[in-house]
Amino acid sequence: MSLPALDLMALGAAAPEVAGDLGRLDQVAWLFVSYQLALVVTVPLHGKLGDLHGRRIVFLSSVIVFTLASVLAGLAWSFPVLVASRVLQGVGGGGIVSQTHAVIADLVPPRERGRYSWVSPTVWTVASFLGPVFGGVLAEHAGWRWIFLVKLPFGLVSIWFVRDAFPSRITDDKLRISEICLADGASSAVA
Repeated sequence: MSLPALDLMALGAAAPEVAGDLGRLDQVAWLFVSYQLALVVTVPLHGKLGDLHGRRIVFLSSVIVFTLASVLAGLAWSFPVLVASRVLQGVGGGGIVSQTHAVIADLVPPRERGRYSWVSPTVWTVASFLGPVFGGVLAEHAGWRWIFLVKLPFGLVSIWFVRDAFPSRITDDKLRISEICLADGASSAVA
């Protein structure tokens, strides 16, 4: 979960330099809006895909998408390419965020989950403190592109960990998304 959290926070310190370098200082907000919007919209979709096809495959594909999109962002030759790569990062980040919470729910018994409820807010809190410092140092000493490129080794380690050490669990519930909404009593919203 630290990959998407640090990504958002680290870019904040270097955003003016990024947008100025690519000639779009007036559109700097798109670096954040595109990422956040894609992340928020895809969280429920990734959650359902994890229910249907297993957490490991959805989590693994999300980390791969996030990592490849980070490399694309670091190599972006224009502002539209950078924004498009941020959208892809958000799609991958949505899977990472949703599957992290789902895996905790799968692995930890209900009585013990309170002990693990600190993980998400702690990651985001630490990222909010370290991210701007990390982004500022990288942008000043190595260039803004390294804010994205530095995620490659961390992404590769995450891919290895998820692939080799992550439990694979596929639920028996193979309902479609519309059937879930109907089962939850939201039939009028689906119809």
